[in-house]
Amino acid sequence: MLTFKVLEGLLASRASILASLEELSVRVQKGSVVVIYYSGHGHSFDAEQAGYFDEGLIPGDLTKEMVNNKHM
Repeated sequence: MLTFKVLEGLLASRASILASLEELSVRVQKGSVVVIYYSGHGHSFDAEQAGYFDEGLIPGDLTKEMVNNKHM
């Protein structure tokens, strides 16, 4: 069964993205093929002390607090 969901603009909020991923995790079965296509902005956080880079997607409802708390 082929299904898809599109979140655009402010509807692509952090809460909506996380809820959609949770919904997807409940619906898929072992052996399912899942494709997630994200067309938007992202951000790399320098975590040099830990020896790696951390990355995040930028949701439509991004706030300064999200950036400061790395909740993207």
